[in-house]
Amino acid sequence: MPSQVLFYGPHDDLRDILDQVLVGCEVGTLQAYPTFLDLYSAAFRGLGDLAIVDSLGSHIGLYPNEREALAAVGKALPTIYMTAWVMRLAPADLGVAAIILKPFDIEVLLATVERALPQRRTVAASKVAPPRAVGNQSSGSEAV
Repeated sequence: MPSQVLFYGPHDDLRDILDQVLVGCEVGTLQAYPTFLDLYSAAFRGLGDLAIVDSLGSHIGLYPNEREALAAVGKALPTIYMTAWVMRLAPADLGVAAIILKPFDIEVLLATVERALPQRRTVAASKVAPPRAVGNQSSGSEAV
């Protein structure tokens, strides 16, 4: 049975990339829902193995309730937070398994997902050669 990845974020192109490179996973989307409450509800009901949350934060950091929402989702299932803004926070500070800075390297994404998924699940690289970096490279932020 494929791992279920719940994706929450405003970018369809990022969801499509995740769907292509996370072989062995089904990437579902919750972006049609207006709040993190919907993501938390799905996670709490056991609908996923992993959540990937694309940042909705402003250029100065997280919106006021985003940190608490991330922590709540992170308690329900492993969560990866993606952002284009350099943060001086550790994943534990947000209650998530990992933070990935955009633009990101596909191998970093795959390794991060592999570590975050429950041990019985595995993720393999796609046979299609994806681009080396994904995201807005002109954001003015530092990338890994």
